[in-house]
Amino acid sequence: MYLSPVSIGGQKFNFDLDTGSSDLWVFSNKLPASIQRKHKSNGGKIYTPGPTAKNANGLTWSITYVDNSGASGTVVTDNVKIGGITVKKQAVEVASRISAMFEDFEGDGLLVSPTKQQTWFENAMSQLQSKLFTADLNQQSAGSYGWGYINSIYSKKIAYAKIRNTGWWHVDAGGGIRVNGKLTTTGASYTAGAVPDTGTTLLLLPNSLVKLYYASVPKAQYSSEAGAWVYPCTPQGFPNLPPLSIPVGKSWATIPGKYLTYAYANSAGTSCFGGLQGLSDSSDLPFIYGDIFFKANFAVFDYGNKRFGFAQKR
Repeated sequence: MYLSPVSIGGQKFNFDLDTGSSDLWVFSNKLPASIQRKHKSNGGKIYTPGPTAKNANGLTWSITYVDNSGASGTVVTDNVKIGGITVKKQAVEVASRISAMFEDFEGDGLLVSPTKQQTWFENAMSQLQSKLFTADLNQQSAGSYGWGYINSIYSKKIAYAKIRNTGWWHVDAGGGIRVNGKLTTTGASYTAGAVPDTGTTLLLLPNSLVKLYYASVPKAQYSSEAGAWVYPCTPQGFPNLPPLSIPVGKSWATIPGKYLTYAYANSAGTSCFGGLQGLSDSSDLPFIYGDIFFKANFAVFDYGNKRFGFAQKR
């Protein structure tokens, strides 16, 4: 998980900037005391509405995620600052209930940038040089988000895809995958597209495509115990897997094999947990391009031109 410093009403927090959701919510003093204590003991911080916070006419909120985790509470407006950019009177969802899955959450909340409603990013756009932001996330080291500009290292290498008119960062992604540069497909059309999602850790594709990829990984198998695809690690650590290319509009984004192992699957370090995992083969489910994608690719979320762009990192 990648966490970024965010200030709300002058109070400092670490947030998961999530492009795949639509809520800015924060752990607050409205949560049960036991949950507040647990969050603080894990290094987290609790938001207490201060003098700059105003109740938003009794509004309430509730959200449930794909994994059935969720949260709910009330709404205030407050000043929200990221980097050098402050949005005044930004709607902030104050959590008074969180599901058990969030009790061990490393961050203090989620801040997102979809296109479905007035978010912090949309309210901040008047202060930006261009109506876009970028994600430059790294493997096992700090990354960065850029607001209103594109790093010149990548500006001439970016391939763009138009985002669908669904209110989300949602692009076309049909035709299968490429393994070691070779097109591999099941013949299905995969019309649901893909969502580039900084709030998801793994790369999630339909089970049928995932199975085709792991056919190229020696001794890879689906483990019912782990609930995931696993394969042998090497004595030196993570194996170098075959490169995977995935569709983004009419282009292909390549993920080198060194990024495709997520973690060790056992304490002995002999089994590895794949960074590519499966979704239902339902035609209604989009591919989810999580942090595995962003480790290998610089990404541009171009709100002004309604497009998503990427460039493979050096």
